[in-house]
Amino acid sequence: MNKPILLSAITSSLLFGTLEIERAVFSSVGGEWENEEYKMNISFGGNFIADFEDRVVENNETILVHHNLGHYSNPEDYNIEPKITIPTSFLTNEDTRKLVEFSIQDEENDVVDVAISKNPIHGIVSNTGSYFRYSPVANYYGYDYLSIKFDDDFGGIVTKDIRIFVSPVDDFPYLTPISSQTADEDSFALTVKIELSDIDSDVKEAEYFVETDNEIVEVLMSDSNLILTPLPDQFGEARIKVSAKLDRKTAIRSFLYTLNPLDDAPILEEISNQNVLEDSETLSIGIQLSDIDSNLTNAIYTVSNSNSEIANAEVIDTNLRVTPIRDMFGSAIITVSAELDGKIVETAFNYNLESVDDAPTLEKIENYSSSGESNEIPLNLADIDSDIANANFSVESSNPDIAIGQVENGTLFVSRTGSESGSTIFKVSATLDEHTVSQIFQYTVQLSEEDEKEEEEETKIGSFIDISLIDDIDLEMSSENQELNIDYSINSTYPISSIQTYSNSDGVIVSNTENEISVSVLAGFSGDSKITLIATDENGEIEQETFFVSVSVDNNLVCLHQSSNELTFETIRGGNENQNYVTSNLNLIESLGSCGLEIPVSWSSSNENIISTFGEVYIDSEKDYTIQLVATIGENRETKKSFLITVPKDEINDQVAVENNLEILTFDLIKDRNLLRKEIYNPLYLPTNGVSDVEISWISNSDEVESDGTIYPTDEDIPFSLTATLSRGEFNSTKTFSLVLKAEQITDLDIVNEDKRWLSIENILAENKNSDNVKTSLNLQDYGANGSSIEWISSDVNIISETGEVFRDANENKHIKLRAIISSGNESVEKEFLLKVLKAVEVVEDTGLEFDRVEDDSDENLTTISMFLKKESDEKIISSKVLLAQILKDVSDKIVTSDEVKITIEKNGGKASIYLKSDGTASTKFETLDSDGNSFETKIDISVEGSESEVSEDGKITAKTDKGSASISEDGKIEVISGNSKTKLNLAGGTVSINSDAIKTVFEEIVGDRILKAEVSTDNSYKSKTSFIILDLESGEKTEFDTLNENSIFEDNSTFKIDRNSNDELMIEIETEISTDLEFK
Repeated sequence: MNKPILLSAITSSLLFGTLEIERAVFSSVGGEWENEEYKMNISFGGNFIADFEDRVVENNETILVHHNLGHYSNPEDYNIEPKITIPTSFLTNEDTRKLVEFSIQDEENDVVDVAISKNPIHGIVSNTGSYFRYSPVANYYGYDYLSIKFDDDFGGIVTKDIRIFVSPVDDFPYLTPISSQTADEDSFALTVKIELSDIDSDVKEAEYFVETDNEIVEVLMSDSNLILTPLPDQFGEARIKVSAKLDRKTAIRSFLYTLNPLDDAPILEEISNQNVLEDSETLSIGIQLSDIDSNLTNAIYTVSNSNSEIANAEVIDTNLRVTPIRDMFGSAIITVSAELDGKIVETAFNYNLESVDDAPTLEKIENYSSSGESNEIPLNLADIDSDIANANFSVESSNPDIAIGQVENGTLFVSRTGSESGSTIFKVSATLDEHTVSQIFQYTVQLSEEDEKEEEEETKIGSFIDISLIDDIDLEMSSENQELNIDYSINSTYPISSIQTYSNSDGVIVSNTENEISVSVLAGFSGDSKITLIATDENGEIEQETFFVSVSVDNNLVCLHQSSNELTFETIRGGNENQNYVTSNLNLIESLGSCGLEIPVSWSSSNENIISTFGEVYIDSEKDYTIQLVATIGENRETKKSFLITVPKDEINDQVAVENNLEILTFDLIKDRNLLRKEIYNPLYLPTNGVSDVEISWISNSDEVESDGTIYPTDEDIPFSLTATLSRGEFNSTKTFSLVLKAEQITDLDIVNEDKRWLSIENILAENKNSDNVKTSLNLQDYGANGSSIEWISSDVNIISETGEVFRDANENKHIKLRAIISSGNESVEKEFLLKVLKAVEVVEDTGLEFDRVEDDSDENLTTISMFLKKESDEKIISSKVLLAQILKDVSDKIVTSDEVKITIEKNGGKASIYLKSDGTASTKFETLDSDGNSFETKIDISVEGSESEVSEDGKITAKTDKGSASISEDGKIEVISGNSKTKLNLAGGTVSINSDAIKTVFEEIVGDRILKAEVSTDNSYKSKTSFIILDLESGEKTEFDTLNENSIFEDNSTFKIDRNSNDELMIEIETEISTDLEFK
């Protein structure tokens, strides 16, 4: 730096005096100082005091500002030492780099050099601008020191000594990368050494967990060895993930396991010995032949029977049918052989036909009419195994005042007991060798006119009603409605004024005329329904008759639907990784093995020019195609399952390959065990290879998150971004994910509360769509994201076990309450979930729609995702849509799952999912949390065609149909508009169902061992009803309380609000016009 040259005129001969300069110019600044008075004061000993006064104009006045430049022995050497602001000590931990800011003030604007004058012993320090970064050496903790020198090159040197305290950190364990492994089908087990290190902990205490995405190999950890045993007759690729948990911290590595196929001989599964009762039905046994290398349809089956006198055996298709010959018993050895591609395999089993004591048969007794005399009615009882002379008979009369009976020597003797006409129902029962059979008939006494007149004069008439007995009805479940007409009769003293019928089940609808009950069993219903007929006469006398309609589920039908659940994309994917990106042939299997049966599977394709019914894939050179494959499972009885498959256009172009991979690379793909972008607790899965030879590299902008997805604990929430660079050939593009790493909780109370908030419904659902649609196993985690332990309690372990297994009831849907106990140290909290497990056999109504295509369209404001379908009747195209505000694009994903398109949106810590199904229906779910960490899942289910769901910038979701609209706000509240009527649900966790008949708004909650449900239903005429329903979780009993009588409704232009009153009780508030038509209960 050049100091002011004007001082060079002063010499050492000057002993005393003052030099005044009218104008001083300093080359040390970027301009000139004007209107100053500069003074050099000379003192004895050659010391000089330099200062100047600066004239400054403030408020139209000129003032002098004094500047002291210091003491100097040489006038040319004056200098002002820089002022340094920097902390003299700071804290960090052994795994955290520390940025320390400093500031420099130099009145002369000298350039100040910064240098490390003393390096730390236990760390590395570097300087960047006005910061320096200190990085502790690996695994050191304790004190460290450094010195920093600030020098302005004119003698102004300032040295700062800094003390550093490095606190210890329990580091994450480290798993050495595992190389890819290859084995041959049916080969011996392969052992892979797992190398784990942790400088802070004993790795012998580590827990290991292994997961695989393809069940072709059995994985087992033994000490630190991973044993890979190929499963029989399997081949393909599996990604295996190894997790090591040590001191509540987890390290994860994954590797590719390839199992090469071999040409196997066919395998015929053994058939277990069969014990069958005499005269039983035909036994059908599925022949389980497998050959991974051959077409099973070419197999030839034969059967031999060592004792054809007791049973006939034959093979039909792939089923062995053994039919016992009536009244025969004994044993036989039955051998089944299968020949395939020149190889013959066989299996044999013992067939034991056990003798039984058949029940006797009592021939039907026709209705009988008598003019008043006694009658003898012969009874025809037969029993092939017993002497009918030993039979005991009993006789019951429904009206002993008309007639009674007794049996002697196989004849029923009927005697009239009164002197009046009338009818009675006789029940005749015969018991033989502990078997009882019965017959019921009507016996009518018709007196002559003279007798009737005499009786009328002598008898005082009272009220009497007699309803004929109605037998219980046994049916099998059907995929179609079943209609029945049941005759009945009523005898009464006075005329009957009303007859009503009731069913205690929604699945059985009843109505009646004067002498007939019409019963409609809805498709898919199973279980028992109690039917009650109530007759009332003009005198007010009431009589009722009850009977049951029992609908059983055929086990074969249960197996059929179980097979449907087992048929996934993994089953048919062939060499493809993702159903959103299929480029090679699919493995469209022709049969499924379930419940010991071989169930046939046939396929149809919405476009056989792209995917044939044999799974052949043809890639178009110009256009991407989304195709619907439909699997028809079963023959006489069948169910269907759909898959949406995307086939990209021919990827001769590097740019097209990269852009297709960008669409597939979603947060859903990389999140691994995390749920939300703003809540990263666990390591991320960051793939390095895409499809079509696209390479992916990752960069993290945070020291706490590595580019391989590893995370390090932090004491505060840290926003970070991960940028993926996708490249093939000369073309590349990037995609950035903005995420938040959650802070590690310290106290036990913080841990349990944070894990309660983290343990959401979404976290436990696994592959299930929502809490009302549970079909497969749940993800009941043993540990929370912050290290708490979680214990699960189920209200019915026969439906949902405490490990998350789901067992669907054959007859009815089941409501289950799951309770999670979250513990850490001495602290614990609880959280409850209400789930509905659907019954095993589902009947889906055919909407008459065929899948056509899926399209995306974007402008500056909206992204529109549409699913187009074609009506089978008139080829008309309709669509279901999701309209997404463009501002939400970076926090949303579109994923094709099974037969639907799923759109997820994250906002303000919440997550919404919207589903567009290939049958034209749609659904929405939105999960919210209250201040106590309780989860609420709000849902909209739409089963009408042509819906439109709009997601606005503020996160509000509005579903619109021609029946009305329903909106969910970010706090989980619902508003439904139908006609001029409006329903508001001010409690998070409700459900709106929109179907062809009505819009229903429902809120339900657990109260003890019961579910309390409030419901508002508005039909197509915009007329509404309200009700409360109580469901007992233990007994399954349902009680319904309607607000209005049966024929009374709330007219359009009414407002309903479901909320809580001041006593925290559930209520429905109704605002409507009062009319005389309203009949309140």
